[in-house]
Amino acid sequence: LKIYECTLGNDFIYGLLTAECFIGNGKAVVSIKPDTHVFIGERVTLRCEIQGGGSEWEYGWYKSNNKFTDSTKQEIRIQSVGDSDSGDYTCRRLWDSSQRSETSDAVTLTVSAKPKATVRVNPQSSVYTGDTVTLSCELQFTGWEFQWSTFKEQLQNIEQAKTLTVTVDNDEETTYRCSARRKNYYDDYSNKYYYYYTEQSDLVWITGS
Repeated sequence: LKIYECTLGNDFIYGLLTAECFIGNGKAVVSIKPDTHVFIGERVTLRCEIQGGGSEWEYGWYKSNNKFTDSTKQEIRIQSVGDSDSGDYTCRRLWDSSQRSETSDAVTLTVSAKPKATVRVNPQSSVYTGDTVTLSCELQFTGWEFQWSTFKEQLQNIEQAKTLTVTVDNDEETTYRCSARRKNYYDDYSNKYYYYYTEQSDLVWITGS
């Protein structure tokens, strides 16, 4: 299906009627950010793109083939997703009661419980003063940044790797824990990224024998 669409406008200087046209196949496509698999509390953005160009239109949004919002904007946001937001999402461009674009293929949004990081200690046997211990921050998902902290203070900046090597001090028992974060969305007004954080791991105590 090839669709020719034109937007009419007036040239006030010369009194001419102008038209801006493009050719498209009318197929709508849904995209979801930051991912199609998200976690409770994340902000999700859904966008409807029409193949062939054009954006100044009204759009219909559907979940499991049912209209789920009165918004007709090209982009909609769910500020804090919950379990009930999981489902198949589609969109289409609305023209009038007799003409509509083809409905997009469904894109499935999966919402899971907030993940929790865990710490793996190596070696797991007894250690002595001066020994080194490697701590690994584990998460079953990829694409996350890791952060380590002690009970009272943050150890290193967010760019550090998922592992941390510490030297055992017999005079002081030290506690460690980790968390992970990923970029959730970019705010044009503040010119910065906002992040989504996992739950922190349980505390791990390191002390020499």
